[in-house]
Amino acid sequence: MSRTEKTIQRREKLLSTTDLSNKKVILQKHTNNINDLDEDFFKMVQEVVVEEQEAEIIQKLEDKIVKMKKSNQLLLEDTDRKIAKMVRNLHEQVEDAKEQTLKITYEDPLSLETF
Repeated sequence: MSRTEKTIQRREKLLSTTDLSNKKVILQKHTNNINDLDEDFFKMVQEVVVEEQEAEIIQKLEDKIVKMKKSNQLLLEDTDRKIAKMVRNLHEQVEDAKEQTLKITYEDPLSLETF
């Protein structure tokens, strides 16, 4: 009489969950810094405008500054969204890597094969 071989397959988490939300904060710190630098630059340009200049030139300069500021803000917001998405994807990949499929094959001593 021989024993019957059995196999169990199961997906197990081998390591605990890791919180990666701090990565998002670190990356967004840089976009916030860029935004602060933009704000400083735009304020400096507005302060440089001299009252004696023609109103038309000043208005064109201010219009360009406003457009540039809006464009930069949209780029920074888009960057923040992409950062959030990248951190979510990284988190998912890390969590997936922590799970492994275990396959255990054993002989069942209680099960007997008959011929």
